[in-house]
Amino acid sequence: MEKTMVFWRGYLKNPRAIGAVAPSSSHLARKMVRALDARPGDLCVELGPGTGVFTDQMIKEGIPEENIVLIEFNPRFAFHLKQRFPKASLIQGDARKLPQILCQIGHNNTPRIISGLPLRSMKWREKNAIALSVSQALSPGGIFIQFTYFNGEPLPKNACRRYGLTGERVSLVVR
Repeated sequence: MEKTMVFWRGYLKNPRAIGAVAPSSSHLARKMVRALDARPGDLCVELGPGTGVFTDQMIKEGIPEENIVLIEFNPRFAFHLKQRFPKASLIQGDARKLPQILCQIGHNNTPRIISGLPLRSMKWREKNAIALSVSQALSPGGIFIQFTYFNGEPLPKNACRRYGLTGERVSLVVR
């Protein structure tokens, strides 16, 4: 119940920054985390964890909380996440600075990135900067998982090509 209230407070304060009309479902979280295909010992970075639906699912799927880095811009969500996941590394920061954030906590890159960022509601420049950030932070052969509510790609095709990111639809979740 607490995480739902945190979501709605954030939504009412700035709906565009939240980018959703309801918290992500556990069905979506299961599909995303399974597609992440994390291996034992992998560092998993979550961009825009919000209330922690994907974080919770990663832990349920066997990813140790200590191997999870949460990057959350919203201070209310960050506070809530710190209470829920005290063993995860929580950075209140900007996903566009992911490579610098990883360096600050002692990592050059990461093999797994999962994102709940509202990319479709962001300006082109912001999406482009996030594509660059992800491409610089992702280990060679690494996996970046992002969902979208629409049929189109969440990141601009030209930015993905420019930064060496390729995409494919993994699944459709109706719930």
